[in-house]
Amino acid sequence: MKRGTLDHPKTRALSLHLKIPRYQAAGILECLWHFTAQYAWHGDVGRFTNAEIASWMGYESDADALIRGLIVCRWLDETHDDRRLVVHGWDEHCDDSVRKRKAREAARLDMARHGSRKEDMLGPPEPEPPPEPEPPPVLETPTGVPVPPCQGATHEPAKRFVRPTVEDVQAYCIERKNAVDAVKFWNFYEAKGWMIGRNHMKSWKAAVHTWEHQAGFLPDGGKQTEWSPALQKLMGLDKLYKENPR
Repeated sequence: MKRGTLDHPKTRALSLHLKIPRYQAAGILECLWHFTAQYAWHGDVGRFTNAEIASWMGYESDADALIRGLIVCRWLDETHDDRRLVVHGWDEHCDDSVRKRKAREAARLDMARHGSRKEDMLGPPEPEPPPEPEPPPVLETPTGVPVPPCQGATHEPAKRFVRPTVEDVQAYCIERKNAVDAVKFWNFYEAKGWMIGRNHMKSWKAAVHTWEHQAGFLPDGGKQTEWSPALQKLMGLDKLYKENPR
């Protein structure tokens, strides 16, 4: 409600016409504007009956007398079309949210009317340029020295890791002719979610090779390689050593 509504002559006139206190007349006007903003934000409250408007306000006396008083005191205007009743000076009394909604609707209607004309003036949109090819990845050696990519080399996407079955591990160990316990190997990494440290496993066959070296299960009696404790922890083999001491 705008400042000065309570002392406005039309508010005093509504109070005298309905024989109610002036603060109650101001409350009726505030309810009228809230009702209009929510259900008839173009100001055309006449789409509702007098009884519906009065009931929403909580006015328990004669609804027709209420609407007649609002018309006589020029808070409502009668029309000769389908709208029947409109709020007097609604563009002045409505809040910012109603103004924004009306502006959006006007813009939408304007776009619907003149959108095709603007497209004819601007012409078809320009085609988007093709995406630039991604540069090949820079590889690193175990010492951390970057290796430049070879000219003409193509970057193949990394293959998705497929969790093996116990039978897959057993068949590979037989092929490798090593003494790795396939069931223990499978149970160990299955419990860890097939993770190596904090990274997802990329090749379980490479992990079998590591078990061959770390647990002394080299095929054909090969020489065992010693790894540092930090690397053993990274590979998840420190727990294996605790469970299976050599």
